[in-house]
Amino acid sequence: MIHINFGAKVATPGNFRMTLGTGTENKYVVTAVTDNGEESVASNEVSSNDGSTFAWNSVAGADYYNIYKDSNRSGFFGWIGQANELNFSEPSSGIIADMEKSYPIYKNYFDGEGKYPGVVMFFEQRLIYARSNEEPQTVWGSVTASFENMNISSPLRADDSYSFTLNASQVNEIRTLTAINDLIIGSSGGEWRMSAGSGSDAITPSSVKVTRQSQWGSSHLVPIIIGNTVIFVEGSGTVVRDLLYSLEQDGYTGADLSLLASHLMEDQKIISWSYQQFPDSIIWCVRSDGVLLGLTYYRDHKIFGWHKQITDGKFLDVCSVRDNDGNDETYFIIEREINGLKKQYIEKFTSRNFDNDIKNAFFVDCGLTYKGAAVKTISGLDHLEGKTVVALADGNVIKNLTVTGGSVAIMNASEIIHIGLPFESKMETLDIEFPVNAASNTAQNIVRSIKTLTIRLKDTRGLFVGPDMDNLVEVPFRTNEPLGEPIKLFSGDKKVNILTGSLEDARVVFYNADPVPVSLLSFVAEVEYAGA
Repeated sequence: MIHINFGAKVATPGNFRMTLGTGTENKYVVTAVTDNGEESVASNEVSSNDGSTFAWNSVAGADYYNIYKDSNRSGFFGWIGQANELNFSEPSSGIIADMEKSYPIYKNYFDGEGKYPGVVMFFEQRLIYARSNEEPQTVWGSVTASFENMNISSPLRADDSYSFTLNASQVNEIRTLTAINDLIIGSSGGEWRMSAGSGSDAITPSSVKVTRQSQWGSSHLVPIIIGNTVIFVEGSGTVVRDLLYSLEQDGYTGADLSLLASHLMEDQKIISWSYQQFPDSIIWCVRSDGVLLGLTYYRDHKIFGWHKQITDGKFLDVCSVRDNDGNDETYFIIEREINGLKKQYIEKFTSRNFDNDIKNAFFVDCGLTYKGAAVKTISGLDHLEGKTVVALADGNVIKNLTVTGGSVAIMNASEIIHIGLPFESKMETLDIEFPVNAASNTAQNIVRSIKTLTIRLKDTRGLFVGPDMDNLVEVPFRTNEPLGEPIKLFSGDKKVNILTGSLEDARVVFYNADPVPVSLLSFVAEVEYAGA
């Protein structure tokens, strides 16, 4: 456990004393200040009259010292000067104290059980804390640029720490903080916008505006920021929404992003998620049953769509990390059953950039790659002991290999071998829809049949298409490759005659089970319908 000592990181000057002077009309204190402006709390008080000289002990890290004076023992101290040495002399005529500037007062909002914050976020050069057991709707901000310093002044200064409580009609705990142009506060009962008050460029102890933006309620998952849009999960854990500023409404508004794929959330919750910005702008969501969901999100183009990933095991957690090339590497914790034992592995997605060479294409789960002299035996597969695996060996697909003693054997020696668990790729369209004639704008209530498909592909090899899984035909890819050479990747259009399926559904299924890439860009269906 990490224990934080709240307060200024510069010590208070010790042994503050009067070295020349008499009387007790005024009181004086001294503070230490670092080169970045962080100031200690006040020293011990010393009584004297105007015109006295004071001294104190040196403080490590101090750049200079501030002296404050309580004239006539009024109970309020004001600044009278700055000293670069370890002493200060007031003129005999005295100095009128600047009562607009006083020394910091020690403040710790989190000094006991039940007071510890549960949410933190950086915003406007402050560390923002929120939600304790005793104050579930309160937000605290540190001193500007001093993240563990909660001190205040009297009178308050703009860079002092602050605390504000949501003025809600019900007690709803704060669950998330998101920093964009404003601070977006997600509570169990709604979403709030915290911004600077009128006439101020930043939130200060005396200038703040907190307004409710919506009443959906937020889960504990940290929201994701894409551009200037906040993506969050509702408190139910089953609905994903976006939230962005609307000039027309002068507030934040958004939409339910899971509405058209609500079946993916039935009886399940999102327990972990992460954003992969590049190359594909995908939010990866781990569902409570171990299934992985992906949300491709391009708000500028009004494009978003859900997809489901299933592996031989369960996804438990996900995170994305930016690499040195600007790509986001997405890592997962996956639980798999190996030889009757449950094991957890850290795995990551591999890049889809394989230089248009099928030999470099990696499309297996929990896999490894061998590169070197041609071999027929691949070892080092203890993590898949007893599993049936698939391999892509020098671009050739090899199926139904069983890992025994941490290794497998293949028929032809190969130099580049990708080997791991197989998976299936499948996409099924909705019923084909088109305007039939001027009298009917829908084809949903007529008999129709798809005869041919024109499929536009990029870097693809290995694809079946059809009206359903029981009536698939293979798309041919081999052209003029020499015997023994792997089939090359294809980019362009393929025209395929497909089998007749249900005359009421008119759907198209795209399917691949080999460890080779498929990039479907678009397709055009030629449809016949009754009465045409």
